[in-house]
Amino acid sequence: MPARASIRALAAERGLELSALLTAVIGLVASAIAARTVDAGGRGALAVLVTWATVLAWTATGSVDKAVIARADVRSRPVVPPAVGLTVLGLLGVASVPLALGVGAVVVDGPWLVVMFAAVTCGNVAVDMRAADLVARRRWSGLVRMRLLQPLLYLGGCLAAAATTAIWPAYGISLFVAAVGVSVWLPPLLVGGWRRIRPVWPTRGQSRRLVGFAGGYHLGAVLHLVNLRIDLLLLPSAFALPQVGVYAVATAAGNIVGVLGSAGLLRGLTGRAPGNRVIDGTGLGLSSLLAAVVAGSAPWSVPLAFGSGFVAAVPAAQLLCLAGVLVAVRHGVNGRLAGQHRPWATAAVNGCALLVFLAVFPFCRTVTEVASATVLASAVSLALAGWLVTMKPHAAQEVIREVQPCESASTPQPSCPSAPPGSSPSPTGSSAGSPLAPTRSR
Repeated sequence: MPARASIRALAAERGLELSALLTAVIGLVASAIAARTVDAGGRGALAVLVTWATVLAWTATGSVDKAVIARADVRSRPVVPPAVGLTVLGLLGVASVPLALGVGAVVVDGPWLVVMFAAVTCGNVAVDMRAADLVARRRWSGLVRMRLLQPLLYLGGCLAAAATTAIWPAYGISLFVAAVGVSVWLPPLLVGGWRRIRPVWPTRGQSRRLVGFAGGYHLGAVLHLVNLRIDLLLLPSAFALPQVGVYAVATAAGNIVGVLGSAGLLRGLTGRAPGNRVIDGTGLGLSSLLAAVVAGSAPWSVPLAFGSGFVAAVPAAQLLCLAGVLVAVRHGVNGRLAGQHRPWATAAVNGCALLVFLAVFPFCRTVTEVASATVLASAVSLALAGWLVTMKPHAAQEVIREVQPCESASTPQPSCPSAPPGSSPSPTGSSAGSPLAPTRSR
């Protein structure tokens, strides 16, 4: 029994890596299905809708969901009480509806696609809200199930859309958009059970902490996205377009390895990273194994997938696999920093990577050297992140004691108000009568 329990625990812990990899692979498969089913215009419209809906939802939430789940370990508290953060997320979700309708009217054509654009945007907000709720209730397995269910539903929806389009070709793009909507909305509705959450408005102090954390974390996330694309953005200024195309093919390899970083980020952010080590050894091993497979197969897989004209992309692709490992590990360390309630440190780390790359890029003469610059920037920023984590390892507990001295005390303190009669602590840190207490699933 203990062995079986440990195997189940390991599967649950690493389910996020599986879901991240599954999402990346299914995204490629779904793109191929759509390319063979609808014309180039329809595929472009689908890509625009999904990309803009994702970016708009990410912007609308403002990383408030990360403030709900950020904690140094499973016993500590987040930046604000979960009910407060979920209330703010709900308000942001409502506000995103008219925003999505306005943006949708500009980026997509037709009233049906505008409505679906708004639905997908709000669905992405709902996914973030449900993820924060599950983590706040210590429902880690529910989070893993939701993340695994999303790509599987999307693949099934794309296959159904392709089969239906063969009968009714005029509805092809609408069917694929509907598949996106189903894969976004169903998982948060099916996983975790329903419960009532009473709105809890933030106090002035909670609002200040929430804005401070979400602002720092969001800036770090923006810099991370810039780091992922800065090479391709700068390449046309120094290289011919054929070389840019070769490098674009090489980045696909690094992106496959780097997707595992999202799991490490969430694990570090929520205090579930194993032990007190700066780097998650198992996560590093998984990303290194994936990088070895991708880099080792690049000499034949790149020409097979993209054509013999892209053989020159192989060395850059192999270097970017190494960069992908470093980025994935850095993501996990940044998660630890954010879990220690130090979001501005993550912005400093990602900003360091950007500055190093910008300093080295002017001296690059080939795309392989550009890939080497990416590796160097990732390595320097990872070293900075590791140093920052070890420099102040107990910052989260210090912040919690300063801003929540009464809530974090397990025994009554002289300066804290007495708890109401009959109340008792719950596993989530709320009282048994709290609106966050789990209710029976219906």
